[in-house]
Amino acid sequence: MSKLKIRMPTPEEEAEINAGIAADPDASELGDDFFADAIRTSDFDGHEEMRAFLRRREKLAALAEDLGMSREAWKALSPNKPGLEERFAKRLEDAAATVRGMAIAAE
Repeated sequence: MSKLKIRMPTPEEEAEINAGIAADPDASELGDDFFADAIRTSDFDGHEEMRAFLRRREKLAALAEDLGMSREAWKALSPNKPGLEERFAKRLEDAAATVRGMAIAAE
């Protein structure tokens, strides 16, 4: 059995590769933000639980859009992590309490 030999690119070849990646908008490198927002399958008990979460998240995203929630407010809810529904409900409860307080103060 022969062993596979891997030849690492020279610094010049590496620079050429990186220039090609930077020039191609469809081949951009994934940064820390991408991985911070990624859904981790290990957060769920199997693929079906993850799929169910994604379906619920899609409905919550539509509701957030209907309510006029900003993208920053949506991202602050950590929408790719388990517990999204609870965080979303808490945010709505807090907003409702604020509005009730404003209504009482206006009387």
